[in-house]
Formats: sequence, C-alpha cells, structure tokens
Amino acid sequence: MRRCILALVAVVCFAPNGMAGTEPVLRYAFKPGSRLEYVQSYRSKTLSDARALFQAGTDGSDNDSLVMDLQMDLRGRMIILVADRDPQGFLLLVHWEGLRGGVTANSQNQSSFLEAIRKGLAEPVLVRMDDQGRIVALWLDPDLDPGVQGTARMLLAEIQCVLPTGAESAWKTTELDASGTFEVRYELDPATPKNGLTRIWKHLAQYLPSTDTGRPLSSNLKVERSIEVEGARQILFNPLAGRLERLEAREIHRTNIAQKLVAASDTRFALRRSRTSRSDARASAKAKLTSADLQLRYPATELFVVIGPQQQEEAVQRKELGASTIEELFATLNTAETQGLQDEGPLYLKFKAVALIHPDTCSTMGELLANANPEGLSMRLLASVLGVTGSPQAQQALADAIRRRREDWPAQAFLLPALGQCAEPSTASINLLEELAYNSLHVPIASTAQLMLGTMAFNLARQGKPEKAAVIVESALSRLSQSTSVPLTTRYLLCLGNAGSLSALPALQTWISNSDAELRASAIYALRWIEAPEVDPILLHALDSDPAPEVRLKAIDALKFRNSTGAVVSALKGVVIGDASPRVRLAALGNLWDLRSTFPDVLPAVEAACKDSDEDIRNLAESMLGKK
Repeated sequence: MRRCILALVAVVCFAPNGMAGTEPVLRYAFKPGSRLEYVQSYRSKTLSDARALFQAGTDGSDNDSLVMDLQMDLRGRMIILVADRDPQGFLLLVHWEGLRGGVTANSQNQSSFLEAIRKGLAEPVLVRMDDQGRIVALWLDPDLDPGVQGTARMLLAEIQCVLPTGAESAWKTTELDASGTFEVRYELDPATPKNGLTRIWKHLAQYLPSTDTGRPLSSNLKVERSIEVEGARQILFNPLAGRLERLEAREIHRTNIAQKLVAASDTRFALRRSRTSRSDARASAKAKLTSADLQLRYPATELFVVIGPQQQEEAVQRKELGASTIEELFATLNTAETQGLQDEGPLYLKFKAVALIHPDTCSTMGELLANANPEGLSMRLLASVLGVTGSPQAQQALADAIRRRREDWPAQAFLLPALGQCAEPSTASINLLEELAYNSLHVPIASTAQLMLGTMAFNLARQGKPEKAAVIVESALSRLSQSTSVPLTTRYLLCLGNAGSLSALPALQTWISNSDAELRASAIYALRWIEAPEVDPILLHALDSDPAPEVRLKAIDALKFRNSTGAVVSALKGVVIGDASPRVRLAALGNLWDLRSTFPDVLPAVEAACKDSDEDIRNLAESMLGKK
C-alpha cells in the first residue's frame, strides 16, 4: 500500500586534468569526518489501478481494493556524515531530521505511517557509494516497516548522480533506483550559471527489465513490466568545493504490466545544501565504528529490492502485534478462556503475529495445547495459529501436544489437521502422522492422520520437494494394494486424493472399475488434483455411464477442482437435463451456474431446469435466474 523509494546525496567535485581549455573531470571528494546538511522536499501523487490486469467478470476485475491513490509530502533535513573511505568507494551515514508533511492513501490520513517514517529515518542508514557516485549497497534495519525502508530508498535514489569516467560532456550509465534498473543519460549544460556552479541534466532514458520479469503475479498472470518516464533532474554543484549544491526535479512515471497501464505517478523533488562542517576526531572515530557495526548487524541490500512474501508477512504481523507484549496476550487468552468467550478474531491475529515474529513462544503454546479443554478457546485458537505458522518450532509444539494426547480424539480433531496443514512439513511431522495413521487403534484418529498425510504430500510436491511427497504416496499405494477392508481402502483412496500425485493414477484407475460403488466413488474423487490429460475423460465417462448416483455425484465434485472446458460444460448440461437422479441433476446445476461468466451458453440449461420434475431443482433454477 505504501510504495516508497530512496536515494543518496551525490557530492561532486572538480579536479583540473590536462591543459587549460580542456573539459573538467568531475570527481567525488568526500573526506572522512565531513558533515553535509541539505534541506530536502519530496512530493508525489501516485494512482494505481490493478483491475486492468483481470478480465471482465474474473476475480479482481471489479475489486475496488485494487485501486490506490497515494499522496506523499515529506520535508526535512537530510544529514550525511562521511564515515570512511576505502578502495571500493565511500561509506556514508545518512539520516533525516525534522521530517514533516503528510501521507494519505485513498483520502485517508496515514499519520501513523508518517510517524513511523519520522522515527525510522532518524536512525542512520549506511550507504556505500563508488568513486563515480553510484550507490552500490546500503545497510538499514530489516525490522523497519517495508514502507519506511522504501521511503529511505526513494529519498536516496532520487538524488543519485553518477559521474563520467573521463571529461565527457554527455554520458550514459546504468543505475538502480527503487523501481528497478534504468539506462540514464547525463548532459553538462554549456551555459554556466553566474554563481559559478556547474549544471548537469539527468534523464531516466529507459527502464531495463530485470531478471525478475516473468515472475507470477497470480496463478495465471506473468509480470511483464515496463516503466515510462517523462521529465528531467537539474543538478547544480560547486566544482571548486566539490559538493552538490542543489537539485530540482519533476518526473512522471507510468508503469505497465502485461502491456496495461496500472500506475502513474507525478513526483516533484528538491534538495538544497544548507550547511557543511567538519566533525572532531572523536565524532569521526564514532562514525567509523557505527559504520562497521551496521555492516555486521544488517545485511547489505541495493536501492531496488523485491520484497519477498515472508518479509511482507512479517511486516504485516509486526503491525498487527503493535505494542502488545507476549505476557499480555497470554493473560488475555486466559481471561477469555475463563469467561467462556468464543470470539477469537483479534486475539487470533495477535497470536499469529507472535508465533511468526517470536517463534520461541511456540513451545509455550504447545504446552497450553497439551492441557487445554478441547471445547475451549485456547485449543481452537492456538492449534490454528501453529498450523498456519508452520515453522519448525510450531510443528514441534504441535507434535509434542499430539503425543501427550495420543488417544484423546476431541483434542486430536484440532491438533492433527493443524499439523497436516503446515506448508513445509518436516520429516519428524510426517513420521508422527504415519505412526498414528497406521498404528492408532482409534479409527477417527487413524483416519484423520491418513487424510493429513495426503495433504502433506500435496504441500511438499508444490513446495519443490517431490521426493518427500513420493515417500508418503508410495507408502499409501503399498498399503492400498494389500487392503481387503472397504473402510481401510476408502481411507487410503482419500489420502491419495488429498495428495494429488500423478504416480497414483494407475492404481486409482484400477479401483474406478471396482464392483463396490463406495470405492468407485472414492477413487473418482481422488482424481481431482491430478494433472494429467486422461483425467477429465475418466471423470466425464463416470458422469455419463456409472450406474451409481454417488459415483456420478463424486465426478461432479471432482470437476469443481479442475479447469473447465467446453466438453465439461456440455456434459454438465446433459446431466442437468437428463440424469435420472435429482441429486445429481441438482449438483450439476450448481456447477453450471458457477461457470456462467466463462460459458454464457449454460443459461438455456438453467432455463430448462425451471421445468424440472423435482421441486428443489425448479426452485434453485428460478432463484438463479431471479424469478423467485
């Protein structure tokens, strides 16, 4: 929501090179201990609208949450302290003082974000600038709100000035800023201002797609991003004193994704040197130590970074947790439990934040689960939190509680699904579920553990760990081949159905022709996640010809999980009109209605259902068409 950017002060100096009359060679001349103060202002208005990325009628095409009007007005002093000089360039400590202004998002005042910016940027950011003035690395607190980090990058990148290697009057470079990689064109203005300053014009000539282009934006959309820039930056520097004096800019950026305009921003930026001084020996030594400390404490990053899902999630959770302490949360949960409260909303979000940000607290949650009332708030809330978190610590806490309540079905009804839903299950978690699935004498516990094993295999395969998923699937297939009990066979089939593994397809095809309708139904439903071209024909054949209504119903249920085609729609229309079972016709009607935006030709079949002999089907069809 808060897209921010950054930049650094380019201080340039002039050193005569060669005979009189030749072009000057521009150089940076930072001296350790120098302190430069600049008055800085930044104003931007950004309108983003991602709805264009979605086709009409699909999720997001009419979602107002995809529209954002963000306005930022920041004014204050940027302080640069030259900490050190080494063969790689200069190390600069940058912070901001007296920041004021305002931030609004969709006309809502974001005063808390402005305060976070003011507080976060008051701490030093360490910047490495090479000899030409290119910002090659920076170190800032990774625990800062990503929006605050982005603001720092924005303010630094806006004033980056990369000098030529020789005495050129025009040159090109490649630079990073907070939006990506740009080809930049610089020009010396031949008209020297009367005050003796040298004027440089900077143009962001062309956005260069990064290796991140093509990264999935959603399940079916690839990012093909381009950025168009209008405007220029006017840079004034003192060639004798070797420092940036002023900078003024106005730029308009337009961002296109998949060749569709999704964002436009109008930015005005200004910088003016107000003071230069020298630090004493003690302050200079402290700056050098601070520089070394920041390099040890924080990872080096660049002006342009792609914030990963984990970083985004942690930032969201830190905001959710706010000022709440761990002790306060556990006390609040105990009070809620004592009072018999069932509303877990806000408390759930805070415990989720705690588990993600402070994983060591998971063991305490596991201890509570080992003794919690299965019908109480603590059991439901903490099991869900640990399952969603899914960290190694969360899995260990759930495993400990499961072992201590091995035959306690009311508790296991919460604990086993929580462990099974962990996105990246550990080998220990898999082994525990297999132990319960194949050794527990309590049928509900064994059955639930088997289902969760299938879910684990599904998650592992999609997390890029097919070898671990294959172990679970092969174990279930081996047991399925030896099973002589209908209930056990059904459970193995359901486990394989949750796994969605292609390797299970031959075995499932065998059971689809079984004489027992319950087993055929389970095998048909187990095909829903398997990605193979032969699956749809198998499901359509069962829908058309299996004599058992329960099998045809499961075929309809399985088709809900798959990409619909014209053949699927045609088969469903035939079922709505002609299947002998009212239950099957009713289920097919519901499926057809869900597909109406993609396949408008389903409406005649819905119209026909208004005349069905079954009252429930007639009522549903009439309700769909607005006739009731």
